[in-house]
Amino acid sequence: VFTIAPRINAAGRIDSGKKAVDLLVSNNVDVAADSGKDIDETNTERKNIDTVITQQAFAMIEESALLQQSKSTVLYHSEWHKGVVGIVASRLTEKYYRPTVVLTESNGMATGSARSVKNFDVYNAIEACADLLEQFGGHKYAAGLTLKIENVKAQMRKGILEYCVLNIISRGEIYPSDILKALKAAELLVVEGTLYPLLTRLKNGGLLTYTWVESRSGPPRKYYRLTPIGEQFLAELETTWQELSAAIQLTTSHQPSTPSQEQTL
Repeated sequence: VFTIAPRINAAGRIDSGKKAVDLLVSNNVDVAADSGKDIDETNTERKNIDTVITQQAFAMIEESALLQQSKSTVLYHSEWHKGVVGIVASRLTEKYYRPTVVLTESNGMATGSARSVKNFDVYNAIEACADLLEQFGGHKYAAGLTLKIENVKAQMRKGILEYCVLNIISRGEIYPSDILKALKAAELLVVEGTLYPLLTRLKNGGLLTYTWVESRSGPPRKYYRLTPIGEQFLAELETTWQELSAAIQLTTSHQPSTPSQEQTL
């Protein structure tokens, strides 16, 4: 079982399952031998591809402070082989023991596999994102999903907004209304109702913290600042998102109020 089954599995992952069918139904020893040889070579190719992509995925995590601290793993690479992303997701889950989604591009769509850990229903988590997905299926511990590349890009635009917020806060403690003014100065379409959930998400992710500051004109205010993890994450983004320089220039032109004249609790 552990000799033939992995090779039959690899035939469908890398090439075509027809080779495995030909092997199983053949009445000719020579034909079966040729099919078996082809399948064995395909399995070797699968293992090589698996090894390369797994090492790339490990490197992506090890080189990112945010991914190392995250409670889940979501990776996307347009050139990864669709046939092995499930295997790679399993290896990542084994190493880091957290829910994992690995995506690649196939037929103009982003597609991939998810794997989970005990007591976390990855299917329910994916179902909660159904509005972004074209199709999905699976069970508590493993699932597959497909979404439009545009929706991956939408999440990237969301990341751009988060980057700009982190950049603004990196200049010192700041009040949310000043963050909003700076974003509007950068012509980023943000309304006040969407900023506070974003700040909460960044705080829950360990990138932000805040200090309650006594105000002379009203109740205490939250002034946000970056955590060490947030500072490291921002530094990583600055090395890879050079195209955001124009937005950064606009946001830094705004001079926010500071808590310097107020009493820190």
